Amino acid sequence: MGIAFRGGGYERFVRFGGRTVKDGEAVAIWNGKGEHTQIMGPRRIWLWYSSVRFLSRHKAEAHEYLRVKYTNGNIECIQGPTFIYENPVHHDEITVHEGIDIPSSEDFIVVMDKGNMNSVRSEFSINKEGVDDMAIQVKEEPSSFTSHSSSRVVRGPALYFPTKYETIHRFIWSNYFSRDFSLSPTQSFQVMTSCKDRLLKISVPIITVDGVEFHPELVFHYHVHSIDRCLAEPDPMHKIFLGLMADIHVLGKQFDSKDLLSRDDDKKTIMNKLNQKLSFPNTCNAAEKVGLPIDSVQMLKIVYSKEFQLTLEREQRTMAKVNAELAEKTLRREHEQMEMHNELVNMQQVMELQRQKNVMEDEAAREEFKRHQAELERRAKLLAQEMELSKMVWEQKDGAVLSFLQGLKKEGVDINAFMCTAGGLVLAKQTLAQSPSLNPSFLRGMQTGDENDPNNKNKSGYSMPIWLSKDGKELSAFSI
Repeated sequence: MGIAFRGGGYERFVRFGGRTVKDGEAVAIWNGKGEHTQIMGPRRIWLWYSSVRFLSRHKAEAHEYLRVKYTNGNIECIQGPTFIYENPVHHDEITVHEGIDIPSSEDFIVVMDKGNMNSVRSEFSINKEGVDDMAIQVKEEPSSFTSHSSSRVVRGPALYFPTKYETIHRFIWSNYFSRDFSLSPTQSFQVMTSCKDRLLKISVPIITVDGVEFHPELVFHYHVHSIDRCLAEPDPMHKIFLGLMADIHVLGKQFDSKDLLSRDDDKKTIMNKLNQKLSFPNTCNAAEKVGLPIDSVQMLKIVYSKEFQLTLEREQRTMAKVNAELAEKTLRREHEQMEMHNELVNMQQVMELQRQKNVMEDEAAREEFKRHQAELERRAKLLAQEMELSKMVWEQKDGAVLSFLQGLKKEGVDINAFMCTAGGLVLAKQTLAQSPSLNPSFLRGMQTGDENDPNNKNKSGYSMPIWLSKDGKELSAFSI
């Protein structure tokens, strides 16, 4: 018996013996007359010239279902969780399939019901219920469906299990993601989304008028408008791509390789041209015919061919070299301008310092002149005061002598006689010497202008007159 479970790979012919069918196993037995018996374990059986075959067990979980093809031609879909033993007497094939997961209300599947012969045609409409029971008859155009088949749309969120008469339509669309725009392996799917922003990303080759090839990466935003038109076309994407090939051929005649090598403004013109929906009329018409109208077009980037990339790199190196030389010349010119500016600033600073020096010297000279003028005024004022004092002293001394002489005269003394006598002269000499006006030596020093003579000048700085007789002799003040 063993521990392992036996399946369809275990087949034996038993002349005489027994077999133990464990719990969880099933076996098909044909006796010598060819009669069939199916036994479920646990059980002990005895065999006599019989053929025995253990049966394979097929299991479906809650999200799965079993598709059973019977030998009489019937097909049955059994929703899980369940299991069944595949008996070749009754079954041709048993397969396990996952339920169709429809994630959201924007997603849907197309269910083909070949058992319904009286379906009514209607247009596909988008709503937010779980199942759309409207029957949709495919247009009588060349398609993968016969005129006797009908279809309906089931929309999520739901986990759908088809019945024995139903098959889920599989959309088979072409891909054109290669740069040479050749046909890539097709994409196959059963769940389609009806959201407003479906994306078709593709890199298309465009050849300019001068033979340069570049590959803009485009994104077409489209949505599902009519499921009838989409089902009527076996490969709607192929039809859209045929329209796109016609459009890029026309667009290539509008561009030149110089536009790709020139400044950014020209590149922006190319980008703006490729970002317009009106630039792809054939693509939009083809998409409209298959029920997938295009809403907008967006260009992501431009990829250049290898030859043009080399040319572009050479152009960029040349441009970089020119820019480097221009930058060096600009830097040199700025350096020279900076040096000239520094020299000019230095000259201005020197001139400003010289001007400030001259101003300071002028200010100092004016201050010195003012001080000198003030000193002269001070000295003149002091000299005037000295002269005033000298004059007062002079007048006082002369007044004292005159008072002396007037006193003698009042006493009745003959001044001439008194002064002519030796005794009177000696007597009056001491008194008369006190008067500057009557001092002959003082008057003589003032008249001759001898600077070394202490009696040359009086303190007032004025010279006193000296009177001479006709024979040239000095006359005293008393002889006048």
